[in-house]
Amino acid sequence: MDIRTYYQNFNLGTELDIAGEFIYNGLSTMYAVDYFNDYAPLFTSLYNISVGIERLQKVVYGLWGLHSNISNSDFENSIRNHSHIGLHSDIKKVIEDDLLKDKLNFSSRENEFLSLLQEFYNSLRYERFNIINNKGNEKTLLREFLNKYSETSEGLSGVVENNDKTKRMIGRTVGKIAKVYYSLIVTRAHQLNIYTYELRPNSKAESVFLDLSDSKDYLSYRNSMKTLAFKELLVYIRNSKEINSFFEFLDSIEPLELEPSLINGYIYDFLNGSTSQELVDYVEECYGELDNKKERKELVNLVGTPYVEFDFPYICEIREIVNEAIKENKILDLAKINNKLKMIDDDMLKDDIMEILSDYEKCIQESKMEKAEKCLYQILYMIPEFVGIDE
Repeated sequence: MDIRTYYQNFNLGTELDIAGEFIYNGLSTMYAVDYFNDYAPLFTSLYNISVGIERLQKVVYGLWGLHSNISNSDFENSIRNHSHIGLHSDIKKVIEDDLLKDKLNFSSRENEFLSLLQEFYNSLRYERFNIINNKGNEKTLLREFLNKYSETSEGLSGVVENNDKTKRMIGRTVGKIAKVYYSLIVTRAHQLNIYTYELRPNSKAESVFLDLSDSKDYLSYRNSMKTLAFKELLVYIRNSKEINSFFEFLDSIEPLELEPSLINGYIYDFLNGSTSQELVDYVEECYGELDNKKERKELVNLVGTPYVEFDFPYICEIREIVNEAIKENKILDLAKINNKLKMIDDDMLKDDIMEILSDYEKCIQESKMEKAEKCLYQILYMIPEFVGIDE
């Protein structure tokens, strides 16, 4: 693989992932607020989207524009700009296929949104650092765009409403732009026999570029489904009658005395990308009064930590029960074992043990004690992967 092919495959592949992160983060901030009464969320959203789209454009241009007739330095200089409209035009110039060029014929709304991103990034990004003319005109810029393409209202203090229709419109606009550019990346990568288009599984870039929903709302739809899915998870945790090791672990922790009337507000903040400072302060206060602060923090931090095997203690207990039955030459307490098996999350291990226990029970009924003992050893030799075997 020559250096240019390596660049197009690996460097630009990483940049595609980065572009997806920026776009996803920008839209997430956009979706999180109902009114742009503060500059910070709007600035953060436009900044992330503008950077993400620009880097995405440069990935497209890098795949199509790095040809044999251009030197490395000339190519590098050609992409050292922050012009979204200019980059879009440059991409059109380096793509010769008319059918592919047609994909780049964006609607007036999409073209104006690119212009909005360009003006924000080049003219308004540092405006507030000016002593004169430091009004922060990104709000005006967005208001003009929304007045033309969405139904929105404005408060007396200049607050810009960010209603559901506005969020869907921006989601559709950004989604269309991102998907067109990504389709060109896929096409060119196939032509060059490289894999620039491949995305990390479950990454933010995958959510942006591979949204397969039928909804025209693109990322707005995905964001609403993400919120709904989390709420369904909360409902399940609260109401599920299932018995498993994770729920048993949660039930074993004494909860802090939170104020029930504030819970819904805490959830609202969390779903919108923040954690209530009031909640943080209260938890910090509670921990300051605990005698076992370190132990509790370690215990609670296991919640949501990947690869924690909450069923591990129950597997250990099964081993101990089986070992005890072998050493003391007594009949296995099947009811006790079955209670522990309910807590095991590994279905394959659980099914294998249950099958052996069925054979064991049959051997006991037929007074085949030697075969019954072999069944117990079978169980022990299934567990060493998790907890080892007693000598």
